[in-house]
Amino acid sequence: MATGLPAAKFATVFAANDFGVRARIIAFPFTSDKEVLFSDWAEQFKKLNAKNEISGVKLILDGTPVEGLAAVSLPYTNMPGSFGRINFDEITIRKYINFCLQQKQQIMVHAVGDSTIHSFIRILRTMHPDAFWKDKRVRLEHGDLAIMKAGDFAMLKQLGLIIVVNPTHFAIPHLIGPRLGG
Repeated sequence: MATGLPAAKFATVFAANDFGVRARIIAFPFTSDKEVLFSDWAEQFKKLNAKNEISGVKLILDGTPVEGLAAVSLPYTNMPGSFGRINFDEITIRKYINFCLQQKQQIMVHAVGDSTIHSFIRILRTMHPDAFWKDKRVRLEHGDLAIMKAGDFAMLKQLGLIIVVNPTHFAIPHLIGPRLGG
């Protein structure tokens, strides 16, 4: 994940160096107090040398159940009245999706909570029909609560969404169990 430096600096460093392994630098846009700064990454997506490339754009839509910030449809069991939150409004999420489509880059969203995932899917579906997304390889990073009820798996499959699971989220049952009611 390309964090901490401007996009052009990542391009310069990874174009000039062979670190001995292949590296995919994934755009991780900065935010200001008003917006996500996508323009820093425009036109940066390319192969930099034989091993390194810049491709894909990641946006963190919510947190995790660990800190209680994954946006969930039912309140956290041990945090009454707390539902987490989605970090961006619909307009910003649409801008992000459009930026990725215009730049021909893979859409990757950190989306853990079921409310976050369903909101994101609703936005995708209002922008284009399901068949449009099938070959885009849209990634739900983590997607811990993506499959909570009958029909969720079929819906994800219909859109061709990829869930990239982080197993460490499931390796702390003593914390997650009480948050999510067992």
